[in-house]
Amino acid sequence: MDDLEFRRQVYADPGSKDPALLEAATQDPAKQQFWDEMKSMNSDIENALDVPVPSELAHRLILRQSIESHNRDRSRNRMHIALAASVAFVIGLSFTLFNRQPTIYELSDVALRHMYHEADYALSVDDNVPLADVNAKLASFGGELKEPFSRVYFASYCLFDKQRSLHLVLGNGADKFTVFITPKEDNEIFTGHFEDENYFGRAWQTSKMNVVVLAEKAKPTEQSMDEVRGKMLFSI
Repeated sequence: MDDLEFRRQVYADPGSKDPALLEAATQDPAKQQFWDEMKSMNSDIENALDVPVPSELAHRLILRQSIESHNRDRSRNRMHIALAASVAFVIGLSFTLFNRQPTIYELSDVALRHMYHEADYALSVDDNVPLADVNAKLASFGGELKEPFSRVYFASYCLFDKQRSLHLVLGNGADKFTVFITPKEDNEIFTGHFEDENYFGRAWQTSKMNVVVLAEKAKPTEQSMDEVRGKMLFSI
C-alpha cells in the first residue's frame, strides 16, 4: 500500500482494523508512527467532547424558560395596561374638549330674550344721560355717538350671553330704541333683520362688534333706526 492511500484510510478511520492497513504499518515504522499519532489525536478529541452533563442542567433550563415566559407575560400585560390607559385618556380628553365647545346661539334670540327680561325696567328709566357719559361707555367698545339724540334715557353695561356689553335706550321724539353693543363671537349666528310678535330688530356688525337695535313693532321706526346707525360710529 502506497503512502498516500495509507494516510487517506488512516484519516478516514484511525481505529480501522483493515488487514492491509495493519500490514503496511507493520512493514513501515514511519507509517506506524503516523497511525499512532492519529490514534492519539482522535482519542484526545473524544475525551474533550466527553463532558459530563450537570445533574441540575435540565431543571435550570426549565426554570430559565419559566422566568423568560413570565417576563414576556409581564411585558405584554404592561403594554395592555398602557394601551388601556391611553385609550381612557383620549376618551377623557375628547369628552372634556367636547364639553368645552362653545354653544352655538342666535344673536337675535339673545337680543329678544334680553329685551323681554329688562324691558320693564330699562324702558321706564329716564336718566337723561349726557352725550359725554354715553361716549365714555361707548369708548370701551370702540364706538362713539357723533350727534346726540333728542334724549338718552338709559345707558348701562350688561351681560349679553355672558359677555360684557352696553345697553342703551335712545329716544327720538315719541320713539324709543333699545341698542345692544356686544363683542362678536365665533359661535354666534348673525341675522340682520328679525322680529317676533312685539318687536322687530335690525343689526349690523363692525370688525369686532355687533350692534343690535330693537323697537316696538307698533311704531313706524324704520327711518329712525337708520338714524341710529348713521350717528353711531365705530373704530373697531
